[in-house]
Amino acid sequence: MNSRYLLFLVTIVCASNLKISFGQECNYITDYYQLVYEAQVDFLEENFEEAYRKLKEAESNCKLINQEGIDEFIKLAVLSEKFGKTEEAFDYLDRLLRMGFPFEKLSSRSYSESLKKYQEWNLLKDKSIEYQRLFNKKINYELRDEIINLYKRYNELMEARYPSSIAAVYDDYIEQGIKKILRTKGYPLPNLIGHENAGDYDLGLLLTRAKDTGYLKQVLLGYVKRGKAPPSSIALMIDAKRSQYDADSKQFLKGKSIYGIAHNDDSTDIWDFKNVDKRRVSIGLSSWKLRTRLKDLYRKLYPSFYE
Repeated sequence: MNSRYLLFLVTIVCASNLKISFGQECNYITDYYQLVYEAQVDFLEENFEEAYRKLKEAESNCKLINQEGIDEFIKLAVLSEKFGKTEEAFDYLDRLLRMGFPFEKLSSRSYSESLKKYQEWNLLKDKSIEYQRLFNKKINYELRDEIINLYKRYNELMEARYPSSIAAVYDDYIEQGIKKILRTKGYPLPNLIGHENAGDYDLGLLLTRAKDTGYLKQVLLGYVKRGKAPPSSIALMIDAKRSQYDADSKQFLKGKSIYGIAHNDDSTDIWDFKNVDKRRVSIGLSSWKLRTRLKDLYRKLYPSFYE
């Protein structure tokens, strides 16, 4: 057999084995988010078997992440315990705490009560102190300070009534700061800046001031696909421009939303509503139907919050 042909075959076989060993690169938009959103609805509706199945499927597709308000690790722990898989349950919690998630925050989740009867809970509490210490050493405090500085400029802009010329200078300063952070550090998720008050250091509100939304959307979309940025970051940025020209839709939106990210948005607030699911799912948001079901469930479960 020709040696060059043999080398070609060996290369193909090795490449195939590597693909099998390491798997295809996960796309969180197509392989993770929708399953997790559906599981969240199932969990709240007490369809626990379906919730567990969908979360496990999402985990088999992609590395598990822990989104605020969804709490994939905690829900999987609760469901594992419910199905008699105690060791698996505490493995999920151990992994979560190693990621710097505060034990106090874990303990405050009402649906974690079923786990507190086990000895492993107290052992985990003891281990969490060392986990937190090790995690804190990895926090990028310089990055956090950069974001805090941008928020100072943002708050100054919001609180003062600057003429448009000065406001434009502030906006440009904020936007260039965002671009630098995304280019050099990535999206500032809690694994970079810490879990405590992480919402205070999120780029979400800052992105609403951005002008170069076409460029930033593509950058953010790349991070969202890899599970490195929240899908809401894109929607917040785009929907903040309701009265402006939108490059994607090629329309002057006249007060309409593209993604319906605002809590009080309904179908009449959304441009081209019949295609809103296509747009939402394309950036990793839940479908409009799932969004509506979740809102109804939360309104039923926590009525005082919506009064």
